[in-house]
Amino acid sequence: MLNELGMKGYWVLSGAEAVRRIVEAEKRSDDFFAVILDWQMPGMDGLETLKAIRRQVDTNIPIIIISAYDYSGIEEEFIQAGADAFITKPLFQSKVLQVLNMFCAKKNKKAERIKPEEEKSILCGRRLLLVEDNEINREIASELLEMRGISVESAERRNECPCAKADRYG
Repeated sequence: MLNELGMKGYWVLSGAEAVRRIVEAEKRSDDFFAVILDWQMPGMDGLETLKAIRRQVDTNIPIIIISAYDYSGIEEEFIQAGADAFITKPLFQSKVLQVLNMFCAKKNKKAERIKPEEEKSILCGRRLLLVEDNEINREIASELLEMRGISVESAERRNECPCAKADRYG
């Protein structure tokens, strides 16, 4: 997904390995733009990893927590430990891009003062009816269209109308 967004992504299999790689990158002055941590991991979980990164790294690297679970009960604890953003699974490219763009704006002082205009399409401001029977596809398509300024109303195909059966069977 990060490659499709034009970013170079790296991954590790544990919290301990993540901390080690981030510390090494900082020593080389080759800091990562952001870190995406899963809340539930074997060994060091996301909270322990987050705390270790904040203790060992001087830079204020944005740390994004992802989870398939409702994290509302522990969100405050993560924020106190230094988490910058949260994304729920399944991960959608549009949501990941939205969160990463938020950090681009924060790093660019000019962008903090003047909000950049969003990319506009010729359909900006138009209404669109999206009919899709797959909920995930419907959500992804809606998000992508709304990012382009299109007002989306969605529906799912539940049952065939009687006229469709008549046409099919003569």
